[in-house]
Amino acid sequence: MTAIAAITGAASGIGLATTRRLLNEGWTVIALDISESQLAAARETLSNYADRLTTLVCDVTSATQVESVFAQIKSRYSSIN
Repeated sequence: MTAIAAITGAASGIGLATTRRLLNEGWTVIALDISESQLAAARETLSNYADRLTTLVCDVTSATQVESVFAQIKSRYSSIN
């Protein structure tokens, strides 16, 4: 079974570096960020991992958005590590 991680702030900085590292190690990653344009750029940068990378816009300061995103994740994946 492939390990699955959800990373917040995944479009830049430490979040992007963590996303890249986990993808390099074979993980499936759900990359979350508030910026749709930065997520698109990150997705392009990490295009070699497109089969294991999902990007979702999410403002983690909004409980409603967090609940909605994790409902999407739960419907697609059985669990996350």
